[in-house]
Amino acid sequence: MRGGSMNFYQHQRLSKALENFRKECPEDYDIVYEFASDLIAEGISEFRVRGYVIYLKKIIQTVNKRLKDFEKADVKRVINHYQLLRNSGELSDSSVFEVKKTLKKFFRWYGRDELINWFSIGKVKNSLSPSDLITEEEFQKMMNACTNSRDRALLSLLYESGARIGEIGSMRVKDVSFDEYGAVVWLPKSKTIRRKLRIVFSVTYLSAWMSDHPMRDDPESPLWIKLTGKKRLQAMEYKDVQWQLKKIAKRAGIKKRIYPHLFRHTRATRLLAKVPESIGAKYMGWVNGSKMVGVYVHLASEDVDEAILKMYGIKTNNNNKDLEVKQCPRCLQVNPAISRFCSRCGLPLTEEAIQEIEEWEKRKAEAFNELTNPQFIKIFMGMQREIEMLKAEIEKLRKGEVK
Repeated sequence: MRGGSMNFYQHQRLSKALENFRKECPEDYDIVYEFASDLIAEGISEFRVRGYVIYLKKIIQTVNKRLKDFEKADVKRVINHYQLLRNSGELSDSSVFEVKKTLKKFFRWYGRDELINWFSIGKVKNSLSPSDLITEEEFQKMMNACTNSRDRALLSLLYESGARIGEIGSMRVKDVSFDEYGAVVWLPKSKTIRRKLRIVFSVTYLSAWMSDHPMRDDPESPLWIKLTGKKRLQAMEYKDVQWQLKKIAKRAGIKKRIYPHLFRHTRATRLLAKVPESIGAKYMGWVNGSKMVGVYVHLASEDVDEAILKMYGIKTNNNNKDLEVKQCPRCLQVNPAISRFCSRCGLPLTEEAIQEIEEWEKRKAEAFNELTNPQFIKIFMGMQREIEMLKAEIEKLRKGEVK
């Protein structure tokens, strides 16, 4: 049976979190399982629900008390405990935020608003600074450090799309469609819903990986598969991607922490500086009503395509390009800016490449002229006669030894 797609953020990881909860907090398992099931039914992502389950376990263990027996003093005790840990530097602001959010979510669902209506969740300060983001130079170093077409395709798609790792990880071979402008990928949002995303820069790398993919003829095959080991050809999991990124970053000599979601942070920051907020929001897959976006949901996918292609300078003359690309003037294939030759038709795309071909043609012509030179032919034929004479002498010696 082929390995499932990277729904580690989803059913598989949520199931594991619930199982861990059952082992450590068995008396509260039934109520938390019901809570999690209701949230899933409401359309909340299993990744988010998993977070609630994990924090509920921590909350219970903080006061060593069943959830049904919680009082206002217990809630205060939990919050104070985590705030003290934050003040001492042991926890981040986001951890305290998640604890408060979990308390609010659970006890509101449980019908105990009096336990949580006295405090506000607040906002998490963005702990990322511009220096934490992946620079263009660092990205190119990582691309150069990749050792196979799969890693180059995965890295470039993460960097260009800024998609959630759960979306990219769940992709199958059928979710990639190439066209004259590059390609469109379909990112699974759920079992029945997919969102369309225009890509340009990563097309060459994705095309190379699709050509190398051992199961490229199977539309249902996971797009990202393991290439070695006992689980070869099975779908990569989150830990596999995370481990691979760390290895690539280490080979590239990058010291900062590189992790899957950092690519999304980087892309969102750069994209929203280049395109209108409504276009950027739809491209990043932010949901309707998100506080990060204004009006965008009425835009059609074609509007997003037009804006993204315009940003790359393919349909319009726009000097404010993001990831640089080159469009082949002969076949119109889109290639990365560092390409010296077109990946489709082989046309040279740089002056250096043209000069290299001219030099190669010159050397080839010179070599041919040498081979057809009468003087060279005379010398060559003489060498051939000497070789034949040597062969004859060797044969005589061999026969003499046999006697």
